[in-house]
Amino acid sequence: METRNGVLLTDEQTKLVKSMDRLLKRWDKNLAINCVAGTFHIMLIGDTEQNPNPEMSDTGGFNPDNIAYTNISVNADGGDW
Repeated sequence: METRNGVLLTDEQTKLVKSMDRLLKRWDKNLAINCVAGTFHIMLIGDTEQNPNPEMSDTGGFNPDNIAYTNISVNADGGDW
């Protein structure tokens, strides 16, 4: 496996990417991945029957009350290209 510009991944990196791909094929559509300020979050979608809490905060971003999981050890960027 390689990046778009041809840099080869290690065998371990390839295993991790393929593992993530398998996970995402089963991903629950009521969960969202959100990266803010370098922190990786999994959030429960709001404004639903399961979670009536608002999806968006009063400041216009995702509502942090809907965070289900946080990991600060994964490099994460929520910016645009």
